[in-house]
Amino acid sequence: MVDGTGAVVNRYQYDAFGNTVEAKEQIHNRFRYAGEQYDSVTGQYYLRARFYNPVVGRFTQEDTYRGDGLNLYSYVMNNPINYVDPTGHWGDAVHRGVTESIASNLLENPDYGEIVGKANTGVDSSPMTSPYAKATQHWHFDHNKGTGVDTRQLHFEEYYKKSVDTWNNAEKDYANNVANIENSSSYKMKKIFMGEEKAKNSCLQSLMEEREKQRKKSLEQLGKGLHPYQDIDAHMDWDTGPLGVNAHHANSGYDRIKIFDDPRYDLVKNPAGGYDPIDSGDDHGSARFKKTKQKTEDAIKQFMKDVNYCASKSQTF
Repeated sequence: MVDGTGAVVNRYQYDAFGNTVEAKEQIHNRFRYAGEQYDSVTGQYYLRARFYNPVVGRFTQEDTYRGDGLNLYSYVMNNPINYVDPTGHWGDAVHRGVTESIASNLLENPDYGEIVGKANTGVDSSPMTSPYAKATQHWHFDHNKGTGVDTRQLHFEEYYKKSVDTWNNAEKDYANNVANIENSSSYKMKKIFMGEEKAKNSCLQSLMEEREKQRKKSLEQLGKGLHPYQDIDAHMDWDTGPLGVNAHHANSGYDRIKIFDDPRYDLVKNPAGGYDPIDSGDDHGSARFKKTKQKTEDAIKQFMKDVNYCASKSQTF
């Protein structure tokens, strides 16, 4: 953990399941392993839906979404190396891990990839886009089913456009400000105290920092838009109702398994109107996961084309 100047004030080291190996603190901090709230009295983490005990590597209450499998107390399918569970409900291997990996590779920038992945998975935890409230479930399930364009597709298109506009506007503003830097009030003021060269370099640095800030905002918008886009394949035409998403597991006959959020399984409708799972035999082997992965790659590649990313990346002044 660092302060506003970038100086390290707290340092933590954990094993895979969140047991503290080493902790050095200068200031009090209750947010620890995986960014979750730590209860020093019980030694457990509060993940909003329930408590997690790192000593035994399991939750102390049943999964309200009926678990990753038949074990309602397991933590991220007993695989904390590849998964995290931001709410105590399920891991975000697709929305965070896979998205971050794809973005990092295509953008050739791990920091940028992390921004995209973090913004993507943040859609599940934000009260403005939560899958738990009926008013915001259109981010995760199609509320226009049979009457118009899928609401998830609409959210993706909206935020994709925002991301492209934000990036391109940042580049235009930067180029314009650089071209007129000597006419800026900031440059004129700094020149009095610093001289021409140092004043210009200082102004350029400020302009680059502002451009980078806007680029990161653009990537956050891209990541946010990718989440509902990916949910088209994850949740398909699975409906929602007044009781929220939990009620609809029961229709499938597999209400104790989080099939819809498991990239291992494909699903086919049965005569009763529910879904039957087809095991691909691989943790990420389902056709719908592969489709989501390809769509994510295609979207990021199109973004790079629309913002002329290669040229932007190579710009130096």
